[in-house]
Amino acid sequence: MSARIMKVFVVVFWAVMAVWLVLRQPAFSIQTTDDLASMAETAAKEGETWAGIYFRDAATGKLVKIGYSSSEETTTEKGYVITGDSRLRINTQGTQAQVRVASKILTDHDYRLLSLDFRCSPTR
Repeated sequence: MSARIMKVFVVVFWAVMAVWLVLRQPAFSIQTTDDLASMAETAAKEGETWAGIYFRDAATGKLVKIGYSSSEETTTEKGYVITGDSRLRINTQGTQAQVRVASKILTDHDYRLLSLDFRCSPTR
């Protein structure tokens, strides 16, 4: 099998597996318009928020802390800037990896998305 065919196969396989994972365990849920008022009220509270990220071990049922996440919202004259930073330790194929996920979201005063910058990178 040529190297080019192998590269195409790997990319296609990765894309199929990513779609399968999202369909199997959605990372987000669709909000109804009834929820928008409560979402806006919650988001209007400025400040920094911290949270632990946990994973339930399927074998033991125990919760294991695998990282943390912080987010902060600030008001600008055009709307809001919401920044997020998460650090995770994950085991993949028997190797422990550390990952950083950073995002910066700009919205108008009605929380309509203006721009989104999202980065996911390995850390040491």
